[in-house]
Amino acid sequence: MAPAQGQFSDHSDGVESKDRAEGPSVPPAFLAAVDALRSARLRPELEVEVTRPPQRLAPHAYALEAAVVDGEDDLADGRLVLLHDPAGHDAWQGAFRLVTLVRAELEPEMAADPL
Repeated sequence: MAPAQGQFSDHSDGVESKDRAEGPSVPPAFLAAVDALRSARLRPELEVEVTRPPQRLAPHAYALEAAVVDGEDDLADGRLVLLHDPAGHDAWQGAFRLVTLVRAELEPEMAADPL
């Protein structure tokens, strides 16, 4: 599967402002984190697409949607959102936060497992 490409929450397409006529610059640390996500080797049953990131949670955001497929069956799906605030965020205890949401059907025994 080809690496995911997409647009940052500041609509920069990953191009720093010195190379663009307008818009905020994208911090190098955030670009490196997004590049790491884009270059990750994925299992063949994963289908990954870039999706629109949240607009108000952080100055910089990048989001992916994924599905685990087996033939015609969707086994699970979810989102991964990378948030970055260069000034840091007290609740995050740093400048980055990675948020995930995963949905999958579980067998009743698995759902009841206290682990």
